[in-house]
Amino acid sequence: MVRYVNFRPVLFSVGVLLAILATAMGIPALADALAHDPNWKVFASAAAATLFIAISLILTTREARSVLSPRQSLIMVTSSWLAISLFGALPFLFSDTALSFSDAFFESASGITTTGATVLTGLEDLSPGLLLWRGMLQWLGGVGLVVVAVFVLPELRVGGMQSVRPSESLDETGRLGTLNLGARIVGVYVAITIVGGVLLALLGLRPLDAIVHAMTSVATGGFSNYDRSVAHFESGAIELVLILLMLAGACPFIQFLRALTGTGMGALTKDGQIRWMFMTLFISVALLIAWRIYDAGLSLGQAIRPVAFNTVSMMTGTGYTTAAYDTWGALPMLLLAFLMITGGCSGSTCSGLKVFRIRLLLSALRTQFHRLYEPQAVHLVRYDGKPVSESLLLSVLALFGLYMLSILVCAMILATLGLDSVSAISGAISAIANIGPAYGPLIGPLGNYASLSDPIKWVLSVFMILGRLELYAILVLFFPSFWRD
Repeated sequence: MVRYVNFRPVLFSVGVLLAILATAMGIPALADALAHDPNWKVFASAAAATLFIAISLILTTREARSVLSPRQSLIMVTSSWLAISLFGALPFLFSDTALSFSDAFFESASGITTTGATVLTGLEDLSPGLLLWRGMLQWLGGVGLVVVAVFVLPELRVGGMQSVRPSESLDETGRLGTLNLGARIVGVYVAITIVGGVLLALLGLRPLDAIVHAMTSVATGGFSNYDRSVAHFESGAIELVLILLMLAGACPFIQFLRALTGTGMGALTKDGQIRWMFMTLFISVALLIAWRIYDAGLSLGQAIRPVAFNTVSMMTGTGYTTAAYDTWGALPMLLLAFLMITGGCSGSTCSGLKVFRIRLLLSALRTQFHRLYEPQAVHLVRYDGKPVSESLLLSVLALFGLYMLSILVCAMILATLGLDSVSAISGAISAIANIGPAYGPLIGPLGNYASLSDPIKWVLSVFMILGRLELYAILVLFFPSFWRD
């Protein structure tokens, strides 16, 4: 007799997450009420609808609480992101922004996946609650990704993530240990956000701007309160603080915890992923500064600030912009596209392939060259000096191939739906790597996704979620055998 996956524990978990989402809606409702903006009713209505569904799911499945199996975990992760994207869209749908359902879902999905692509214009005129809600969606999505990347994907052996289990090296065993570890990681995430918000406020940002930009920079999301993004502030000091927050969000949060619990700064300075990320950024920034001096005739002082900020923003997947980097020339566009695909570290809020996978691929390539001219010797693929198993390497290679194939498929669909080739390719990379801005007049750094057709927005929304959940976590659901125990 064929047994199928039990959905009850999954629905219970989704209900709990929707209850948290409904509770979170009370914060922007309060912000609008204090500002005497009628949109507080929008959030109250959205919260009530979300809470009703959440309680219904919890009450009807409350006896099913148990430790989720790997299959149930995959279903839960995908269902949660879809459900939060759907219910997170309600405030946009009910508000005076007059967004269609397609636009509201796109904005919500872009927020919760920390992509940062937006269909909203005139951001300066939105209510405080809506601006805060956009920031909160990205902040919640960022911390959600850290939890998934640290505790779920390693157990599911998705794309080599089994190599970055945190609990083994922190003596955290069992369910209580895992919960304690997760709470401490979330605490680090909150602390960095608070420090960032305070620094931005000290630099002159109004409280709402300081809070939102602190949340969206640590979450490497990129939603801003202004149509011109961070360029609105015209402040090098603010950009420097945001760079530091973006870099913090791109580092493994487990290493921050290690640094605070005895290991010291060595946990950060000795981590191979972090060193490679900073080395890649340093080389890229240096190359682009040299290019801008050579190609545009800029001085070092004129080139360094926009290049440094936008390069960090692109590699971390944040998507803040201060310059039209798509007009810098072919070399910068290709280099920035590579950085967008690479992303930051595993266990961070970044998307993309992640630095550790790029390192593994380069190590495998070097080993293969050695085997060509030393066929009699034994050559092992190593990562941080330790041999890498064939299954781990195969998992990374398979994800790399799937990632490139997904970009190709997405670009072809976008081109079929009417986008030009540059916008289609860069839009596919931007969606799957969860960047936000892409290249071209429509969706480039100075553009907006509002003018795109609804089918294009739905395609991009789907690929945003696919990219956020590392592709495998969703695509495996389409195998009929997956649903049979």
